[in-house]
Amino acid sequence: RPGSPETHSLHMAEAHLPPVTNLPPIRYPPDASTVPWLEQGTEEMAEDRLVDAAGCAVMMRWETPLMEAHADFVCAESRGKVLNVGHGMGIVDAAISRHSPRLHVICEAHPSVQRRAAMFATRCKG
Repeated sequence: RPGSPETHSLHMAEAHLPPVTNLPPIRYPPDASTVPWLEQGTEEMAEDRLVDAAGCAVMMRWETPLMEAHADFVCAESRGKVLNVGHGMGIVDAAISRHSPRLHVICEAHPSVQRRAAMFATRCKG
């Protein structure tokens, strides 16, 4: 029954992405010796990628077109309020901020990424 509380719709953002080529080698999937993400004291963030201490991919710069498409979709549907879980490299948060939402909340579990998310939030406040 349309409009009833038990009915909902799911929308997916689609992006037409260029083919991915010349990616740097990464170690995936993690093996049994990999330290859980939140227990790692440090991770590497380069211009093009975020990897954990074992060298496993967390986020890559080539994901930008997809993250921007998601931000466009979410911001168009959100009525100005956006919750993002996982800041990573900040790609989607930067795209969301370009839409000037009334409220933009970032939840991040990893301590070092939390620090970067806090710096991002400070820059966005002006």
